[in-house]
Amino acid sequence: MIVLPAAGALPRLLRSGRLSAQGLRFLGVGGVTTAASFGIFVALDAAGLHYLLASVIAWAATLVLSYGLNKVVTFRQPSRAEPREFAAFTAGAVLQLGLASVGYAVLMGVFGLAAAPAFAVNLALTASFSFAFMRLVVFVRPSQGSRATVTNSL
Repeated sequence: MIVLPAAGALPRLLRSGRLSAQGLRFLGVGGVTTAASFGIFVALDAAGLHYLLASVIAWAATLVLSYGLNKVVTFRQPSRAEPREFAAFTAGAVLQLGLASVGYAVLMGVFGLAAAPAFAVNLALTASFSFAFMRLVVFVRPSQGSRATVTNSL
């Protein structure tokens, strides 16, 4: 049985600060990139490409899209793309892919969950990881007024 929250629950969550605007932007970007990945995958499959190759191409294509949208929309950093930042973003995406694979192995292989519920649980786990990784590692903004202090220990 699925229990839906009361109609006023989302506005209360937003006012309480439990659900940030940044988190909502992240969910929106995730929806857009997931739809793009699905569209690319289905189109390549329909064109006769093997599904594994189609999956890799769709993942790579939407990796670039996800980086750009998360940088500008989610984390509001309109500066140009930075190679180190993109490398960190890609590393996080690869870690997320590994986490998803382990998640499927446990959820489906050990606990015997069907694909749809395993996907839903995995999506919640990997999206949470991805958001935290982007916020804490990839798109970190230096605190205003803070400076890195270099000390000489000689």
